[in-house]
Amino acid sequence: MKIKRNMDERPSELLKNGVGENLPKLRRVSTRQKILHKKKVEYSRSFAIHGLSRVFHGTRIEKFFWLLNLVLSFGISAFLIRGQVKSYFNKDIYIEERRISTPTPEFPTVTLCTGDPIKYQYCKKDAAKFLRLFPGIRDPCKHKLDITQNGITTNYPPGDLKFDIPTFKIKCGVNCHFFKDIYAWRGISNYTNCVQFNGNRLELSTDRIGFRMSLAKNIKQRDFHMYIHSSEDTPYILNHGSFEVSSLQNTNLRIKTIKTKRLEDPFPSKCVSVDEGKRLNIFPGRYSIQACSESLKCIKTFKLCGDTFDFCRRYIPEDIRLKYQNKNVSIQLTHMCLTKHIKHNLIGQCRQPCDQLKYDVQISPRPHWKKTHGYAGPAALFVEEFDLTFVLTEPGSFLQREEKEMFSWTDLLGLVGGTIGLFCGFSFLSFLELIIYLAIKIIVKRDVEEEQETESNKDDDSLIL
Repeated sequence: MKIKRNMDERPSELLKNGVGENLPKLRRVSTRQKILHKKKVEYSRSFAIHGLSRVFHGTRIEKFFWLLNLVLSFGISAFLIRGQVKSYFNKDIYIEERRISTPTPEFPTVTLCTGDPIKYQYCKKDAAKFLRLFPGIRDPCKHKLDITQNGITTNYPPGDLKFDIPTFKIKCGVNCHFFKDIYAWRGISNYTNCVQFNGNRLELSTDRIGFRMSLAKNIKQRDFHMYIHSSEDTPYILNHGSFEVSSLQNTNLRIKTIKTKRLEDPFPSKCVSVDEGKRLNIFPGRYSIQACSESLKCIKTFKLCGDTFDFCRRYIPEDIRLKYQNKNVSIQLTHMCLTKHIKHNLIGQCRQPCDQLKYDVQISPRPHWKKTHGYAGPAALFVEEFDLTFVLTEPGSFLQREEKEMFSWTDLLGLVGGTIGLFCGFSFLSFLELIIYLAIKIIVKRDVEEEQETESNKDDDSLIL
């Protein structure tokens, strides 16, 4: 072989140059080079991996069969992997639901209001309907809200323990435990007349609490609102999420607690964290889409009109108030300006909170008994009593819905590898072997070209001699 001749000539040339003492070492180098060259040639010719070698070395039928098989396998794998990779880069998510136990029942906060449900008022006038008001008088309304601190009146003996404010009378129902629950009621300072149960998050050890109450006769049914919410939220200020409960019938309210956890950017929800929510919400309580939308609307109207609606005026940040407040505009112009911006829906500019607590409420009416209540004297100003019963449907637990990333990068690698292995029969070692084969093929081709060039040069030298 030409290779053997070339390897044998190098030691002889070195002997002529007086380096005979290195002959054993040179022979070992020559032998190692021969072995490596032989192995490279053998491996490049005997490569076999899942039919790929059949494509190069098989018969015509074998080549066609294995080529078609490999093309279909790679095609199916590529189609499936494309969807997985796309899902990874789109940051797709899924919702995981699980039930989490709590040591004690967690009762929500209940707020009852008997105020005017119209939210967008300016100086106690409906801005949506008002188009004319004292055109010749400037600023006739005073921006001072009627804020009254509702008081609690408790009477003894305990059998008549009750909570009294001008529009409510609330007594313990059949499940008041040592009358502790009645003290969970409190009046709240607001421009509407509201009372609140469990605003301080008491540790109530029962899953069912009932109260007997009556409303003043001058309260219209449409003005009676109920809000079931977290103690940290103030939906009664936004007049959002109220329930319709009739004072003409007894009512059971079955409450289920649901907590939702969402993922921040770059995931599709792009939810608002607690710190970011504090900047976007001017109202007391936690961030919500409704609070964000109303905050944007109130700030925008204040900047454009020099004033804003009654319900949110006192929550305007001080720096915006000092910069944009205009006291020299008539109330008519302010009303007209506010009316233009009531219909602007800014809710699309708000995102969901990362942590959200909500209550799913199912309202069930019960038969109402016609009876005379036990109040005397001033009680004649109140309608017949009705019962409100709050029931936790799943006490000692809550439903948690949590967004999860569909694929992490490790999941993606596993799915890609599994898909290729399933449809093509390849593994990581197969790809490694393929890479080594291609590298050796290139090396052998280069060695052959070098040998051919060397032989050509020697033939030219022999012709010259």
